[in-house]
Amino acid sequence: MFILIVSNGYPTKEYKRGIFALDQAKALKAAGHKVALVALDLRSIRRRRALGYSRLSVEGIDVFSVSIPLGKVAGGLSDKVAKSALRSAYKKAVAELGTPDVIHAHFYDMGIAAGALSQETGIPLVITEHFSGLNRDEISDRLRERAVKSYEKAKALIAVSGSFADKLRNNFDLSFRIVPNVADTGAYSGVCRRGREENSPFRFISVGNLVPIKGFGDLLEAFREASDRAGTDLELTIVGKGPERETLEQKARDLGIADKVHFTGQLDRREIAELFAESDCFVLLSKAETFGVAYIEAMAAGLPVIATACGGPNDFVDGENGMLVPVGDREAYVKALLHMSVHAGEYDTENIREKVLSGFSPEKIADDLVHIYEEAIGKHGVK
Repeated sequence: MFILIVSNGYPTKEYKRGIFALDQAKALKAAGHKVALVALDLRSIRRRRALGYSRLSVEGIDVFSVSIPLGKVAGGLSDKVAKSALRSAYKKAVAELGTPDVIHAHFYDMGIAAGALSQETGIPLVITEHFSGLNRDEISDRLRERAVKSYEKAKALIAVSGSFADKLRNNFDLSFRIVPNVADTGAYSGVCRRGREENSPFRFISVGNLVPIKGFGDLLEAFREASDRAGTDLELTIVGKGPERETLEQKARDLGIADKVHFTGQLDRREIAELFAESDCFVLLSKAETFGVAYIEAMAAGLPVIATACGGPNDFVDGENGMLVPVGDREAYVKALLHMSVHAGEYDTENIREKVLSGFSPEKIADDLVHIYEEAIGKHGVK
């Protein structure tokens, strides 16, 4: 099967944009399928990257990239540019690789462009939705209109978690299958945790973009209180980049915990795996998650986790692999940190790891996707 994936970019050293689409492409290729990725990057000129058309290979995947510094403009203009760019990249991909059997778009806005291409070419369309703006009980009429415009062209719709699928079903009265994002379990499943040495600090680690929705400000406040109440020294490492970094570093100083909190900036998977090996517990107090791949990656390394009941983590965090706490509950945050500082060692590392590998491995996700593609092709009448 030849799958053409349409994404809003591809990951670089500076940006992780498009990483879930690329990971799926790699999983599908490893499963024996032919895959190409069209990356339509319409961000503003402030996001530094190569502009125009590029043909490249990214981690073994054929990528046809079109980068236009459009930024925030009216949806109609953005859609028109995206449709034209996709049509151009599609022609180049077909000339080199042949005609795909199915088109798989990520996010509703890419689905609008891909829907037009599907109608023009007769190739069935599948859409995976990740957009956190749709992960709410009520959405704006304009957003609803644009999402419906995308979804109505698809032969299959996918959500990345059960709770997210429920919200999408309620808002659009459409059927959404559940296929989680690929977690690069291979990068973390081989982690050999070093274990905590006697009298050493208990080490929490958190990974995410430094933006308000990830709840790092709440984490710092809860960590300070837990540090005051704990019977042992606590340390916290925060991995990631984003506009809140300076504010968070100042907050750590104001709270008097700057000596206990370490900001590393963005790291690659190998570097994160090394930190997981040295850590005792993963914590991320997100306010909303459509999925939550960072939790999965930490569990693939055998770490117990503290997560908020914010959507995606509701599907996979339980008493055997960690703690699920209410969003915004400061006392629950503090109690979870204190509990883990005493009981993290009682969690079964291998059980945590194996549960993740069986449910979120690239092989499992690729198999689920191929079944959906086959159904979509059958519905479309493509032989």
